[in-house]
Amino acid sequence: MHDKYPIYASDPLPRPAAELAAERRAQIALEQAARDADKDRSLARQRSMDTAPGDRIALWEARHGLALPRDPKHPLMQVIADGTELDVGQVQDERRRRALLRSAADG
Repeated sequence: MHDKYPIYASDPLPRPAAELAAERRAQIALEQAARDADKDRSLARQRSMDTAPGDRIALWEARHGLALPRDPKHPLMQVIADGTELDVGQVQDERRRRALLRSAADG
């Protein structure tokens, strides 16, 4: 149970629940707007000609929570190419580059 009056003069006065709820809704809306702006920037970078193919693919992977398939004929290769506005050959080049890096790290 809350008292109407503060015990100390420096204690903040209690605020109505409706005011607290409205403030929280506004805070959530701002956070959502920031997340949406980040997603939009990420998508723009993912499709930008100024972004290197490997970075575009990494952005696609992060956005979708999927890894670049190791099989060069995997159907996801075309999906990644479409999502990054690269051609399938560029996606396969990145797959080969990563395979070489993995084999170099293993050997």
